[in-house]
Amino acid sequence: MSNSNISAPEIVDFGPKWLTGLQITTSYATAAQDCPALWEKFATAIKLEKLTQGASYGVSIMGSEPTRFDYFAGVDYPPAGTDPAQFSTLALPGGKYARCRVRGMENIGGAFNLLYENDAVAKVSEYTVNMFAPCFEMYTAEYTTEQVFYIYAPIQRK
Repeated sequence: MSNSNISAPEIVDFGPKWLTGLQITTSYATAAQDCPALWEKFATAIKLEKLTQGASYGVSIMGSEPTRFDYFAGVDYPPAGTDPAQFSTLALPGGKYARCRVRGMENIGGAFNLLYENDAVAKVSEYTVNMFAPCFEMYTAEYTTEQVFYIYAPIQRK
């Protein structure tokens, strides 16, 4: 179920948050290029130093097309000294989530497969992943592409 780069999911409570950032529509085929490009654009727009003052979030929102989704790169709303008018806002719902610790960006696909395709949560708890609610990555202020980040997948009772 897990390896040294992807932890087994644990059930956690996460409070609601308001985020400010930028959003795109992407697909599974192009997300590996589109999402990093969005982060680069966001870091430039928000002034990179503000990304190192707290956590940042990458939120995936599934739509009606099975191969496409919206991706939002953001930080807590509003970051000090930033004009929020140039950014979108997003409400990140509070509730129960399955959280995986992931080491290295190259393992992000494996972590999402563990949570969504293998539904690892359902195998060890009374919960299952809610496929239609937003899921998100959380990056600490110290994050680099080789370090640990977290994936939060919304869950619901079976």
